[in-house]
Amino acid sequence: MGALSSKGEVPTLDKDRRQSVNRDTTPLRDKELEATMNFYYETMRMKNLVANDGKLLRELTEPLAGGHAEAADLEPPFDTLEFPLDEDGFLQSFDVSEKQKISDFFHNFGFVAVSALNPVECTRSVDALWDFLERHNERLRRDDPNTWEKWPNLAKLGLLGDDVCLSPQLCENRQNPNVYAAFATVLGTERLWVNVSRASAMRPTRCLQMQRADGVVTEVDKPEWKSVAGDKWLHWDFNPFTGAATRYSWKIRDVRANRGFMGPPNLQGFIALDDCGPDDGGFFCVPGAHRYVRQWAHLNGGIYEGRLRKAVLSPEYGVQLHVPHEEDAEPLGLRKLAVRVPVRRGTLLIWDSRLPHSNFPNDSSHFRMVQYVTMVPVTNQCVEPLFTNQDLLPPEKDFQLTDLGARLYGFKPWVDE
Repeated sequence: MGALSSKGEVPTLDKDRRQSVNRDTTPLRDKELEATMNFYYETMRMKNLVANDGKLLRELTEPLAGGHAEAADLEPPFDTLEFPLDEDGFLQSFDVSEKQKISDFFHNFGFVAVSALNPVECTRSVDALWDFLERHNERLRRDDPNTWEKWPNLAKLGLLGDDVCLSPQLCENRQNPNVYAAFATVLGTERLWVNVSRASAMRPTRCLQMQRADGVVTEVDKPEWKSVAGDKWLHWDFNPFTGAATRYSWKIRDVRANRGFMGPPNLQGFIALDDCGPDDGGFFCVPGAHRYVRQWAHLNGGIYEGRLRKAVLSPEYGVQLHVPHEEDAEPLGLRKLAVRVPVRRGTLLIWDSRLPHSNFPNDSSHFRMVQYVTMVPVTNQCVEPLFTNQDLLPPEKDFQLTDLGARLYGFKPWVDE
C-alpha cells in the first residue's frame, strides 16, 4: 500500500500492487480486502485534508448563513405519518413500472420500497452473503449457531463492518435492471453510477438450537447479540445545518460541492435478501421528517451551539449527525415519532439522507440480511466511483458485466466519447 503523506496528499495503491491483482486468479477474499483498503485510504485522505486545513474544517461545519430562517414556515407543523402495509404486515412495495406512485410515495414519506429481486436471486444472494462471511472467518459456519459468537465489527449497529462484498450475486444485484430503474425514477435521470459497499446480517436472538459442551442440543436465547436500540442512535447521514450528505463508499471530487439544499436528494438504500419482519431487526425511521429538516434546524440550532464540529461524526466524508435527546421537548421532537419499517424479501428500500433513521434490534429466531446499495447521477459535482479497478470483480466465469453494469460501475461512459 502507498504511504499516507503528512502533507495530506492523496494516498494511492502502489503500482506493483495494482498489477498483482488478477481478475481470474486472485482469491475473492484478497480482492475484498483490497477494495476495503481503497475505502479506508479515501477516508484517510479526506480526514487528512481537513486536519491540515482548519479554515476548510470551519467552512464545512459552520451552518449556512441565513440558511433556515426562511424555511421555518414552509411546512405545516410536523406530525407522524402512517405508511401503508400489505396484507402480511410489510411495507407496501411498487413495481418499477409504477413510476408516479414511486415518486409520490418517496416525496411524502422520505423512503419507498420497490420490488427488485425474484425468489431465486434472493436465495442466491443469501448464500452469497454467507459465502462472504465464511471467507473472512474460517471458523464461522452457516449451519452451526455455536460458531456465530464472534461476529464481524459493528454488530451492535447491525452492520458487517466496513468490508466490501464482492460475491458474484451481490455484484450482479448492483447491475440489476430493477434496482437501476428504481433509482432512476427517484432521481429523475437515467445516467447513474452505483457504489460498491457493505452488507448487514443481524443474528437471530431467540430460540437458537445450540450444542452444549456435553453434546446436548438445547434451545437458547442470545439477548447479548442484539444491536443497539433504534431510538438510542437515531441519526441523519446528513447535516441539517449545512446540507452536507454522506458520501460513504464514494470518491470525493470536490468536498465543497457537498453543501447546500438544492439539487436532487442524496439517496441511501438496501436490498432485503430475506424477509425483514417487525421483530427481525431492520429499518427504523421518522416517516416524512425529511421534508422538515430545515425547519428542525431553525428550531434546534441552539442545541449545537459551539459544538457542531464535535457532533458531526465526519464532516468531510461519512457525514452523520445524531438526533439529540434535548430536542424531544421541541415542537419537532423526532425521537418519539420513529417507527419500525418491515420490508419483504426481494425489496429495494430507498431513503433520503435527510430522513432520521437507524436499525432496530433483532428479537426473533430469524436472520435479517440486506445488501446496501445506492446510486448518484453522473452529473453530480461531488463524487465519482471509488471502485475503479475492474480486476477486483469476481472472475468472468462467475460474473459478467452487462452493458448497463459497465456504465453503472463507471467502467464505460454513458455518452460514448
